[in-house]
Amino acid sequence: MIAHYHIHTRLCRRAEGRPCEYVERAIGLRLSEIGFADHLPFLAGWGPHHDLPDPQ
Repeated sequence: MIAHYHIHTRLCRRAEGRPCEYVERAIGLRLSEIGFADHLPFLAGWGPHHDLPDPQ
């Protein structure tokens, strides 16, 4: 079993691409499991006014 549990996304601004692209890549690499581990970028809380990209 090969897994990777420390994957960042655009939501924490430490990566690029859409989560579905990560899943497709994991399948291509024959990973059995992946886990997303975004860091919280907004200590005061998130709001739509923060201008984040669409997470899809």
